Amino acid sequence: MWFKNLFKRKKSDTIKQENKNITTVAFVALENRELPNKNNLRQYLEDKFNLRVFFNKWKEDVGTIDIEDKQVIITLMPYPINWDEINQSCERAWYFKQARSKLSKHTAHLVISINGRLDEQIRNSILLSKMIVAIINSTNVLGVYWYNIQTIRSPEEFENKIVSLDEENLPIELWVDIRMRMNGNFKQDIYTVGMDKLGLKNIEILNSKLDYYILYIFVYEVCLNMVSSCYEYREKDIIEEGKYKFQVEYNKGSIIDNKEVISFVSL
Repeated sequence: MWFKNLFKRKKSDTIKQENKNITTVAFVALENRELPNKNNLRQYLEDKFNLRVFFNKWKEDVGTIDIEDKQVIITLMPYPINWDEINQSCERAWYFKQARSKLSKHTAHLVISINGRLDEQIRNSILLSKMIVAIINSTNVLGVYWYNIQTIRSPEEFENKIVSLDEENLPIELWVDIRMRMNGNFKQDIYTVGMDKLGLKNIEILNSKLDYYILYIFVYEVCLNMVSSCYEYREKDIIEEGKYKFQVEYNKGSIIDNKEVISFVSL
């Protein structure tokens, strides 16, 4: 891939983040109306991920679990996720073709949450994802809805990406959604949803003439570098490789909201 040498991991160039709390939430669509077996959860988390686990509470409809130094809350909702909540997410789930048919069969769902400072959100997302994989291996799961970015993944894909997780190559597609659209000028717009939930700026590129696949891979690699390194590109930086050349700009977002975003302008 021609982008491979473009992004250097800069572990020391971390960004200063706001000290505020944020809650990361996921919904797990269930075939059965019951909490998973807590002993199965504990064994999976300890054996598969080598995590220290302590169950504070485990009743019929709620559980609180300490994982390492964080607390995860699991709440059983004995009814399906509101279809208005997930309808568009099913339509966008090109990577999970059976999303609509699978989710139409769920009878209940779990709301799983973890809270922490903004600078802890990447680690929190990893811990929450590992808990979800333990749930997938303890009960019948039909889909995983990552609430912060409104995306739905199959349990098989979610498990495969987390079990093979590498902190130098994080499965950012589970926590960050890269969206594309054709604008009125018949050019590509591409933007991210969810980078801000990880303590980083979202990315927005407007009116690009690049092929959609090249553009998608470029933004994916940018996100991967930023999340894995907790690093943001400096304004006016030039990124160049072969015939492609980009300049980094900071602008007000125009697609999702008016928060500051990182733009890559083709030169």
